[in-house]
Amino acid sequence: MNTLPIVFAALMPVLAIVVAGFLSRRVGWLEAQADESIMRLVVHLFYPSLIFYFILGNEALRNPFTIALPPLAAFLMVVGGFVVALRTARWLGIESVKTRRTFALSTGLFNYGYFAIPVSLLVFGREVTGVLLVFNLGVEIALWFVGVGFLLGGRPDQSKWKRFFSPPVVALLIALLVNFLGWDRWLPRFVTDAFGLLGACAIPLGVLLIGAVAADLVKEQSLLKNQRITAAGVALRQGLLPLTFLTAAWLLPLPRELKAVIVVQAAMPCGILPIVLARYYGGDAAVAIRVILASVILCALTIPIWISLGIKWLGLG
Repeated sequence: MNTLPIVFAALMPVLAIVVAGFLSRRVGWLEAQADESIMRLVVHLFYPSLIFYFILGNEALRNPFTIALPPLAAFLMVVGGFVVALRTARWLGIESVKTRRTFALSTGLFNYGYFAIPVSLLVFGREVTGVLLVFNLGVEIALWFVGVGFLLGGRPDQSKWKRFFSPPVVALLIALLVNFLGWDRWLPRFVTDAFGLLGACAIPLGVLLIGAVAADLVKEQSLLKNQRITAAGVALRQGLLPLTFLTAAWLLPLPRELKAVIVVQAAMPCGILPIVLARYYGGDAAVAIRVILASVILCALTIPIWISLGIKWLGLG
């Protein structure tokens, strides 16, 4: 079966919402003043509801091994990406320490939420998407306890614990416990239905904001500056790293659901969050903007190719 059209069809609605967010910002329908309120709703209400909906009743997540392995795999993937990107920055001869660290963070972190979740749901279904959300716990650990350290150069950051225990992480831990103990069977149907309806708002709103932020960033920076650094970042994020991750998934005796998650996450473009972190922690925000925007623009071509290849290579079809 040719999976490329299926993956492409799953990705197109997500990219269409990104474009809608971009245009909404440009024509003034979505003002920057509304971003904080929308994101607060997404982070505190919609995304936790999405987590409860996909984890409660998920049989794949009643096995302790299935619960523990995805975060470990995610941590190794992200930290491995940071290390490879940092070595590449040195090989490129980037002299500025903060530019090297920002390049490593921007290239090493993939978009693990608003792009990955809808693609996973449409290509692999609800059970794999639940495992993906558990996988993301390892991404959060790697981001806040290793990635931020790249920017700080080893200096302590007392706020990382507070940032790590965000509403989605807390919701994930609670949902895993309730599901593991089987308490989800006692929840009334209207509660799970409400989680589903609220959770359905998380992805469209989150992706819409990505498009709006992209419209703001395009005004600030030209993608044509420092093309060598931008090209290297994209080559790593959407070339070498996916190949490495898929090879590891092929060689290791991993559960089928985790292999499917790795296929999705390996194909993702750079995450958006490093732009914010670079600004907050004194990194090179201009480099983060250029690498990330170039990666997101190219993902319409690379995501279908890598996911289609991964499904065939790992026998997930």
